[in-house]
Amino acid sequence: MKLIAHRGASLSCPENSLISLVHAAKLGADAVECDIRLSADHVPLIYHDATLERLTGQPLPLAETSYDQIRKALAAAGKDLVTLTDLLAEPDIHTDILLHLKNDPIPNVVLDQLRPAAGRILCGVSSLDALAQVRSFMPDDRILAFVDHWRNVEAFIQKGAGIIRLWEQWLDTMRPADVKAIGPVEVWIMSMQNGSMNGSATSLQHLSDLGADGVLLNDIEMALAWRQVHLQHH
Repeated sequence: MKLIAHRGASLSCPENSLISLVHAAKLGADAVECDIRLSADHVPLIYHDATLERLTGQPLPLAETSYDQIRKALAAAGKDLVTLTDLLAEPDIHTDILLHLKNDPIPNVVLDQLRPAAGRILCGVSSLDALAQVRSFMPDDRILAFVDHWRNVEAFIQKGAGIIRLWEQWLDTMRPADVKAIGPVEVWIMSMQNGSMNGSATSLQHLSDLGADGVLLNDIEMALAWRQVHLQHH
């Protein structure tokens, strides 16, 4: 079962930072996940939220704020801003990079950077239109569908997504075997227990027993330690 570092090693490092992504890769994560959004002046950034409020206290919408303004606001809060260009130029991430493409449809300025990097990235999409955009240059098994509801899984599989992301709390309704009965895909689970995406050893064991192919979680250190113990007992 693959272990994917959600926003990098986000418990021990600043989320979505190069330090966080490099650290997770060096620890042995099978992939590192991060989010892509555009600034007002069309610079693709590694950033999760639609506004700067959570990380800076300023309720500025990212899409209405220039790259320079965003960088300065984050710097004032002691945080770095990473661009997609920075990320793809980073030599020390020796693992797959799952990009959660937040803008929909995907802007050309993002697509232009993704095409040459297709061999080392996974594209995470949230709509069938965005799926069609990346399928023009990505193999299906490198495309993950961040489906918004389990009822939409079948549509994404029919349109060519090779990996389906389910939330952990959906598993009472739809399990990995149910997804694989629809088509030949991998199923990755987003950890979610009591409002936390950190994950736990108990949860990892349960997801492994259910046949999950991958798990996204914040506590990649714990997950890799669980894997070592798990391997010793099998």
